[in-house]
Amino acid sequence: MRRRQLLGAAAVLGTAGPLRAAKRDSGTRLLGVLLFDVESSWDFLQRELPPALQAQGWQQGRNLALALRFAEGDARRLPALASQLLELGCNAILTRGTPTTRALQQATRTVPIVTGVGDPVGSGFAASLARPGGNITGLSYAQVESTTKRLELLRELVPQVRHLLVVAPASRAPFISELTEPIHRVARALDLLPEVVLAGTADELRQRLRQAHQGRAARTVAADVLSFGESIKPDVLTAALLQAAVPAVFEQRFYVEAGGLASYRLNWDDQTRRTAVQLAKVLKGEDPAAIPFELPTRSELVVNSRSARLLGLTVPNTLRARADLLID
Repeated sequence: MRRRQLLGAAAVLGTAGPLRAAKRDSGTRLLGVLLFDVESSWDFLQRELPPALQAQGWQQGRNLALALRFAEGDARRLPALASQLLELGCNAILTRGTPTTRALQQATRTVPIVTGVGDPVGSGFAASLARPGGNITGLSYAQVESTTKRLELLRELVPQVRHLLVVAPASRAPFISELTEPIHRVARALDLLPEVVLAGTADELRQRLRQAHQGRAARTVAADVLSFGESIKPDVLTAALLQAAVPAVFEQRFYVEAGGLASYRLNWDDQTRRTAVQLAKVLKGEDPAAIPFELPTRSELVVNSRSARLLGLTVPNTLRARADLLID
């Protein structure tokens, strides 16, 4: 119901025919949105994206309509959902992450795609950041740099760490190698031994964490945790890590607010506003091949000192001073 209230008459979930007629008659542009997770994954965008698009001259219900598609964590659904958006005649498609961008790239080389990914060039989505050269542009999350910051943060909090658990949802298994390759690369450069831990449920996660501790000295095991979406709730996920005495860093602040140790992330509100600028360009007809991928300009460090105490860790004063938010 919340989504229907947000989009109102501009929400597009029906057949393609009336939409194409609307675009011819009124100049309305149809923006497709393809996200990997469940419908609530749209929430983090909807606060900033509509007003940011309106500031660029694109208003839902006036000259912009949306078609939303969610894979609900199932990578097998992505090709069909990408095809649905193309059949609707979208003028541009917004997405986030490598799996969804890959599905759209395989589905079309002409419809403009605005995305946010860790490494646009390394993933094959752009010839270069300055001149992508295809139908895909957007934001680069500078994944290697962000990963380096997170793992350096982890080492600062846990100087003895030796074994790095890369904790990820089981739904990411089909493309886990691509997702974790930058983490493995940075971990090895920092003399950490990475190990991927996949879990589909909280019980499975607890079991995997117990197994990871077996035969290893205390405080030598820590984790870098990817987003679990709705498969394991944030408070359940962070409680499992605390119970297993595994210090962990996250990409998202809300995990730290739910009891996680620390997070280093890009400022998503800023990223969303900049995404709106990119979308406005392609909706106006600019060629994405010539629209540069933008690099992040703002980041955020959050530390939960309460969780640090539960783990028997001390937050250094230098880290306290750098934190954008200290939960004490």
